Amino acid sequence: MLKQSILDGLNRQVALELSSSYGYLALAVWFEQQVLDGFEAYFLKQVEEERGHAMKILEYIQDQNAVAKLEAIAVPKQQYGSPLDAAKAAREAERNNTASINAIYAQAVKENDIATQRMLDWFITEQVEEEKWAEDLVSLLERAGDNQAAVLELDEQWGERAKGE
Repeated sequence: MLKQSILDGLNRQVALELSSSYGYLALAVWFEQQVLDGFEAYFLKQVEEERGHAMKILEYIQDQNAVAKLEAIAVPKQQYGSPLDAAKAAREAERNNTASINAIYAQAVKENDIATQRMLDWFITEQVEEEKWAEDLVSLLERAGDNQAAVLELDEQWGERAKGE
C-alpha cells in the first residue's frame, strides 16, 4: 500500500508529465509556424513520450490499489522569441521533471517503499537521457546563433533524429 506522501508525489508527477506533453505540443505548433518541420517532428515525438511516462506512473498507482487523482494542468506558453528560447523552455521542463522524480524517490527511500524506488529507477535513468537531448539542443542552438543556415541544418538533423529514435 502506498503511503499518502508517495501517492501525492506520484499524482503530481502524472500532472507534471502531462503538462510537459502539453508544453511539447505547444512547442511543436510553434515550430510548425516557423516552418521548422524537423523540430516540430521531434517535439511531436516528445508529446507521446511524456504522455507515456504519465501513463506508466498512473498504471503503477493503480497496480498498487491506490486512487489516482488527476490534477489540472496549465495552458502552456505558446509563443517564443527564437528556436533557442523554445529549446530553453524544453530544457527547463526536463529539469523540473528530474527534480520532481528525485524528490519522490527520496520520499520513497524515507518511507522504505522499495517497490516505488524500483519503479522510479527507470525514470531516473530516462531523465538522464531526457536532460541530455535538451542540453544538446540548447548548446547547438546557442552555437548557431543568428546563422539561419545553421538553424536550418539543425532542424533537418533533429527531424532525422525524430525518425530514428
